[in-house]
Amino acid sequence: MTLKETYTKKSLFLSQAQSFNFELNAEQLLEKALDAGFVVKIGKDLYEVNVNYGEVSQDDIDYQNDTYPI
Repeated sequence: MTLKETYTKKSLFLSQAQSFNFELNAEQLLEKALDAGFVVKIGKDLYEVNVNYGEVSQDDIDYQNDTYPI
């Protein structure tokens, strides 16, 4: 069984604010995380980390190769 990493808005802020040089408040940081797909909402104030965040698919690689040939 794999444990899922979850955050509340406050815990996400405390965990990630330094990555943005503390330039975002908790609401802005949460919105950015949701828009980027880093987290998904699973409860009233509960967000689960997307374990596939940042994963590159073969389709992405093919698109890059077709669009920007070497």
